[in-house]
Amino acid sequence: MGNREEVRSYNIYAVASNYMKKRKLLITNTALLGTAAIALTACNSAPGEQLTKAYSNLETVKSFEATTKLSFKDIKIDAAESDPEMQQVVDVLKNSSLTMDTKYDQKTKKQEVVLNIKAKMGMMALDAKVPMLFDEKANTFYIEADSLVDNISPFLQGSGIDISKFKGKTISIDLNELAKDDPELQKELDAMKNSQDTAQLQENMRKELEKLLKDKSEDDFKEEDGKITVNFSDKEVKGLIDNYLKEADLTAEEREEFDKALNDSNAKFSGLTLTSEVDGDQLVSDSGKFSMTAEPEGDKVSMDFTFSSKYNDNLPKSSNVKVNMNVESEDGGGTFAIDTKTNYKSVNKDVKFTVDTKKENLITTDELEQYFMPATPEVPATGEETPATPEAPATGEETPATPEAPATGEETPATSAQ
Repeated sequence: MGNREEVRSYNIYAVASNYMKKRKLLITNTALLGTAAIALTACNSAPGEQLTKAYSNLETVKSFEATTKLSFKDIKIDAAESDPEMQQVVDVLKNSSLTMDTKYDQKTKKQEVVLNIKAKMGMMALDAKVPMLFDEKANTFYIEADSLVDNISPFLQGSGIDISKFKGKTISIDLNELAKDDPELQKELDAMKNSQDTAQLQENMRKELEKLLKDKSEDDFKEEDGKITVNFSDKEVKGLIDNYLKEADLTAEEREEFDKALNDSNAKFSGLTLTSEVDGDQLVSDSGKFSMTAEPEGDKVSMDFTFSSKYNDNLPKSSNVKVNMNVESEDGGGTFAIDTKTNYKSVNKDVKFTVDTKKENLITTDELEQYFMPATPEVPATGEETPATPEAPATGEETPATPEAPATGEETPATSAQ
């Protein structure tokens, strides 16, 4: 199996890298489960005395431990019927799962994620457990190397590269150092530095929702069997998403590109019907659904966002977000679903991080580069004269005569026979 196909097949796990890069979008409290989920779950603050109080009693999530499982379902790609490579990608997705054990602490500004990746591709199987830690204050990633070594080593057999020396080590990636040679990365770090803190982001979102709900008429709410239903227009849904993006850690260029993509594709949002269950002055659960349609480059795309959440003692207990996508295209379309389920083990309690960050066990990116890309003594440095090889004379020297033949320019000696 070619390396290119393997890389393409495992591109789905780039989601994990994006996870760490945009950390605030993955601090999975009900109000922060992705752009769509944020607008939905947080809307549990329907006006009406009981629900309003229940919403106001929800605590801000400042630390948590949670497990999130991401799975891929209902995959059907028309092009896969005639394209073996595309079919290979579909098969990998169908047989893949990604579980993330996440710890977050606002006080120390650290987030730890243990990625548990399982995938099958033909006779090959990947079962990796990769612990990572992001220190926001230091702008540094730490990745424990053990599982990477175990899973990558088989692909390096016969290459002469032995990475077993990295067992028991932790890779340290200093984003501040990398940003010195990467202006785009520096922009992202600046955006992160100037963005709202996670707790502040939640509070600001609540205030935006309260303003919206106060403008609602009591006729918009219906109560039956302990459940309150409220409707939000397509304009209100888009407004909630827009307000969240204003607070999130996007660079100006990223926000501009996002807005342009929505405008160019004629993106439209449907309204939302939210159903919330209340017990006394506490929120028990909520659920809802809304849709988006777009026409990027002539294709027709529709996405349905469905969510449900449960709460306990004014804190999130679990949440489920499912995205169904349908694409119609001249080149063939398809369907695709992503199902995300999160269970909270603890919220607003002390968090203990386990990724090894001891200085003596760290490997820097420079050390990795030197190991995989060592200097080659055969190639001279830029500007230096190319040294002569033992078999050939140096440039500019006269070619010496060989014992069997006279040197260049000499007279050919007579033979012994006359």
